[in-house]
Amino acid sequence: MEFKKANEFSFRELYGKYIQILDEEQAETLVKPIDIGDGEIVRAIDCDMEVNSTFVHAYIDHEAGMSFQVLTVGFYDGAANRIHERTDFKSMVNIRKDKFNDFNICVLEDYSYFKEEYGEYVANHDRFHTSEDLERIRNFKAIDPLRDDIFPDDIMVVFFKEGMQNEGMWVRLEKMDNELPIINGEEGEFPLLYGKLLNQPNQDLGVNIGDDVRVALIRYEDGEVAAFAV
Repeated sequence: MEFKKANEFSFRELYGKYIQILDEEQAETLVKPIDIGDGEIVRAIDCDMEVNSTFVHAYIDHEAGMSFQVLTVGFYDGAANRIHERTDFKSMVNIRKDKFNDFNICVLEDYSYFKEEYGEYVANHDRFHTSEDLERIRNFKAIDPLRDDIFPDDIMVVFFKEGMQNEGMWVRLEKMDNELPIINGEEGEFPLLYGKLLNQPNQDLGVNIGDDVRVALIRYEDGEVAAFAV
């Protein structure tokens, strides 16, 4: 098993994968008893074994970005894992990627156990965080260099207006055309994208934060792809 820092992985290397987080403090937080008042003690995961690993499934929250759904905990001895068989799912715990970018993680190559034991739990959770439109956008590799590291549904888009300086701002994508546009009588290379503006411009560009935006992609001669509001 090869562990690397979480920030060394692209979203595409993590999205939809089963992952092991090797961090004793993080794992112990999930099994630590918490007094919530009136003598009631609860734990996110009811486990009494020694733990140093958290097993998660990676997904994208459209608003909160790259996230991890906690499945269970376990102990890694340097050679093999001992996994806690979790049966109580009353507590749902999700972790945002930006909270543990420096943690050591491993994308599990053999995830058959987790798919068998937690596949239904994962599917029921993921259906609230995806759609056909979002999956098309997430599978669209041409815009990968424009994506935010933590928020893969957000891309950097250039806004322009005559007499003003070009301004780059973040747009959260929500839809992609099914057909390619016709530009100057010829079919374009990329479909048009649609999303919401996440920043307030520094100039009067005729748009404001929260506005719906249409985005066109252009490929330069050197192969670089850029996004422009149109």
